[in-house]
Amino acid sequence: MAKRSKKSHDPRAGRSAAGPPANAFGMEDTAEAHSLFGDLADDVASAEASYRAGIAAGERDLGVAWIGRHAGRLGRKPEARGYLVCKRGLVHCLVATGRLTEALAACEDLARLDAVDTTTARFVHLDILMTLGRFDAARALCAARADEPYSGWDYARALIEFADAGDGAESRRLLAAAIDANPHVPRLMLSGEQVDRDLTLVTIGEEDEAALYVRDSRGVWLDVPGAISWLRAVTGTVVDLTAKPARAPRGAMLDALAALPQDEAEEWQMHLGHDPGAGWSFHVVSALDGRMITVDASARKPRAEDLWDTLSTAMRFPREGEPRRPARVAMRPGAFPATWAKRFQRIGIRQEFRGALTELDRALADVDERIAAAERARAEEEDDTFDPAAVAAALAALPQEPGAIWEADLRHAPAWVTGEGEPYRPWIALVASRTHDHVLVPDITTTRPDDGHLVRLVLRAMREAGIRPERLEVADADVAARLAAALAPAGIPVSPAAALPVIEKMTETLATAMDGPDTLRPLAGVPGMTDALQRGLYAAAAEFYRARPWRKLPSDMPLDIHRPDGRLVHAVVMGQSGVQQGLAIYEDAKTLAAALRGDEQAAAKSTSLAVMFGEAFEISARDHDAIDRQGFDIAGPEAWPLVIRMEPGFATRPPLAWEVELITACLREVVTRVLNTAR
Repeated sequence: MAKRSKKSHDPRAGRSAAGPPANAFGMEDTAEAHSLFGDLADDVASAEASYRAGIAAGERDLGVAWIGRHAGRLGRKPEARGYLVCKRGLVHCLVATGRLTEALAACEDLARLDAVDTTTARFVHLDILMTLGRFDAARALCAARADEPYSGWDYARALIEFADAGDGAESRRLLAAAIDANPHVPRLMLSGEQVDRDLTLVTIGEEDEAALYVRDSRGVWLDVPGAISWLRAVTGTVVDLTAKPARAPRGAMLDALAALPQDEAEEWQMHLGHDPGAGWSFHVVSALDGRMITVDASARKPRAEDLWDTLSTAMRFPREGEPRRPARVAMRPGAFPATWAKRFQRIGIRQEFRGALTELDRALADVDERIAAAERARAEEEDDTFDPAAVAAALAALPQEPGAIWEADLRHAPAWVTGEGEPYRPWIALVASRTHDHVLVPDITTTRPDDGHLVRLVLRAMREAGIRPERLEVADADVAARLAAALAPAGIPVSPAAALPVIEKMTETLATAMDGPDTLRPLAGVPGMTDALQRGLYAAAAEFYRARPWRKLPSDMPLDIHRPDGRLVHAVVMGQSGVQQGLAIYEDAKTLAAALRGDEQAAAKSTSLAVMFGEAFEISARDHDAIDRQGFDIAGPEAWPLVIRMEPGFATRPPLAWEVELITACLREVVTRVLNTAR
């Protein structure tokens, strides 16, 4: 690949450095003036009217014959600048209102008139070809721009190949070439971060060039089924669901911490450790009783602010007990930033440095021993000489606890694991005593274990407890039959059960610990939520996604929809900007107006409902389970619907049952209107 220049420029700049004529503001019926009015218009319809007026003015002032005589060279004629800019503006309006066939014809006309493409319409031309599935034409357009250093062409080639032929050697080769041209694009593309809408000068191969490409082309990536998931999987881009878009002001947060109750006897001991094989871990232990206050693990070294967020969250949202702050924090010298001293002082916590942290070391040693014991037991069970039938027969001699009921189950973990590449949900295998209300043997694996693994865990639980249960219950009838045969030598009957209360309680506790306090509660757990309501919602969401109304409706065009009780709500389709696809629903006109004008202060005081489409890991793990278990309709890899109610202060919650009915009705109404418009 030829070496790329680092010269700063904007490959998509639409105006020349000179800009419109100085007297354009006074020329109300010129192409230059109408292009400016179109750029400043408040809505798509007004912009389109201005651009069409500018085209008419340009044809009148320049003359149709003159335009035809200079076709192909108009970009080199300064007097034609306003006319060409109006034509490009019209293309954007046609795209925004879903008239892609007209937009494509307008792009082809621009290319005929301006062969050097001074208005850079080639980029929207490429996007239209991709959206319409005209991949050969898109490849030809990329080939015609092979000499341009802009890395957007490299990513476009990779996307075209994936859209046309799927994941394969060629699409991966092209993606590797694109990453070589600009390695910053995948992270920005996958993060969903807002990028500067007013980028002008950029540097080839650098982050600002990546931001320009993501700003203008993320919508096309979202519109190619599976493209975003493919990019994430191939590049191994790490997802961090715990990252927050913005933190509360530090002073306000410190004041909130300082107001928490404090026990003069309580000391917390902290440790930041690194294991080359396991990554980084941050532990906070109570010196009073050795309880683990909080644990955070990551593949990469955590930032100081991330550690502080973990610590402050442990104070505000403890796993056990009421919110509180310790009287002292103890740590080893040099382990944490020196700047924390002022923060601890401000919130009334004494900071102490010690070489030995007895309670913390004891807790960590206990964790290490439990991990080592589990690994030894697993190695023993996976040994080729391990005979479950023989072990079960030997354990038949153990005393049987009268009335003892045990539970066993294999299930997905109730939360997503991120920070290790592509997000995933581990499998947990559990054996619990219902009689004594505690878990006997837990085990976590990255892949689904077989039934034999569950048999071995039950045998281990008996050996460690020194007793046999009177009965073992599992959730699945087929699994119960297979376990019954395997455990018959131990004299343990196995039966299916409608509920496993101890395992369910442990799963809920694990979900709370893994999710954290800011995680949206599952829709499936909302009081009054039924399978029928959820099935209707997911079916309507899938139909909405497949209709792709963001291709046909402008983002500033609210749709008035009557609720079943006759009241009016206002729906706005999201997706035209390429940032978030979905539907927002506002219950009053003032809230809608504030949202359309981007008034964040008003938005912070308002309420709304929304359906936003994303990848599977963006929804609750428990909702993911419900969708999988019930076979609800999902339209694609990036079409998993996250359904929320936005409350004042940007707080979120899952919608109530009646709100789900309203969202479902709005999704269906939008699809009906879009289909009727298409006809």
